[in-house]
Amino acid sequence: RTLLWIYLQDILSESASITGFHIKYEKDSLPVQAIYKQEVFPLAAVSCPEFSMADLANARVLAAQKDTNIPVCAVKCFNDYNSIYCTVPNLPAGLLRDMANMSKVHIYCHTNDVIYADNEYVIIHASFSGEKRIYMPSKALVYDGLTDKKLYGPCTFFDFPMEQYDTKIFRIIDCEV
Repeated sequence: RTLLWIYLQDILSESASITGFHIKYEKDSLPVQAIYKQEVFPLAAVSCPEFSMADLANARVLAAQKDTNIPVCAVKCFNDYNSIYCTVPNLPAGLLRDMANMSKVHIYCHTNDVIYADNEYVIIHASFSGEKRIYMPSKALVYDGLTDKKLYGPCTFFDFPMEQYDTKIFRIIDCEV
């Protein structure tokens, strides 16, 4: 289990009672932006709470302020769950995807495309042109969701090209049922 806290959690008490992190917020603090793997967020700088530095001794820092390298996102591992606190809003897709991956959530696609998946369909909307790869949670047969023509499988992943803003619908039949 993983709990994700964003921006102003625990702001009234500044205690670690909910999140596992001690934070402080000062109304006159300077607006900041953060960076994660060369991706800056949020788009406009905002005034944010700060971690207690002593509190970060037993945490792993995931992201930091763009200009000062002060931690803004960290994870603490407890016996039966992880707690992630990000003091700035508007987390980038890559950071959210990496958090999901740390939590052993199945990731269908590692690009910043829009994905919808349920027990029968996987739908992808291309944010940019290029080769795409869809990873299946188990071996499956893959059909075109509109024509029902078999495309791939049995397979655990498949590759295909897409143009920006195109949408593809795949119907998935699990082979390991």
